[in-house]
Amino acid sequence: MDRIRETIERRSSLSEPIQVGPDRWKSYLQFEHTVPYNEEIVTGGVNSERYQAYRRKMLDEIERGDYELPLEEDDQECTYMIENENGIVGAADACLEDDDAEWLHLMSVKVNPTVRGRGVAQKLVRCIEQWGRKRGCEYIYTDINQKNPLSLCSFFQQGYLTGAFLGGIFKMYKNLERGDGEVELKTGETVEIPLSDTEALTSLLDSGYVGVDIKNIYQEGEMISLSDRQDLNPKHWTLILTKKS
Repeated sequence: MDRIRETIERRSSLSEPIQVGPDRWKSYLQFEHTVPYNEEIVTGGVNSERYQAYRRKMLDEIERGDYELPLEEDDQECTYMIENENGIVGAADACLEDDDAEWLHLMSVKVNPTVRGRGVAQKLVRCIEQWGRKRGCEYIYTDINQKNPLSLCSFFQQGYLTGAFLGGIFKMYKNLERGDGEVELKTGETVEIPLSDTEALTSLLDSGYVGVDIKNIYQEGEMISLSDRQDLNPKHWTLILTKKS
């Protein structure tokens, strides 16, 4: 029965991205605080006591009205969501940088596991990018956890590069006009480093390299496709880096 239900979910129709207004903030928050990031699955799982306690706490606060909800739309921030007949299945939010209006900060992208692999995250990110362009932003950046190789893969496919690595977090960026990381790369200067090798990644990204792609390298010793969406183990992935000119 669960397998049939999951199949129906995956085949259900998805809305186009919708910008969240004041009338939808409560529904958005219920989704935002109960759908996990991939790294939350890696570090404990959605069935862990800690995660379930967090879910109950957030839902109780939202239901009691303890959450301070915006009364109107904010021109400095934006939130987009995608729905199906069961409710919100994906959401992303971003804000303008206070000290540098050229930069747009993509704060989070969340997708319900039942619809992953259907381009939900990419549609949301495109809407966020377009929102930034209309406000004169030249660049967009986001933070991706080292333990979240699938998100890294998704952003590389959308033209992002990694420019820094701090505390287990990759800083990924993109030029909104060019549609890429806007950096001249040397040919023949490519290296591959295990995603779990924090020291090597930090050293190379601090010395003029940028991350340009990621690949999964282990499955019984054989190379496997990036389409394998089950492998969240950083030890099974390598980051491909190229030297800047």
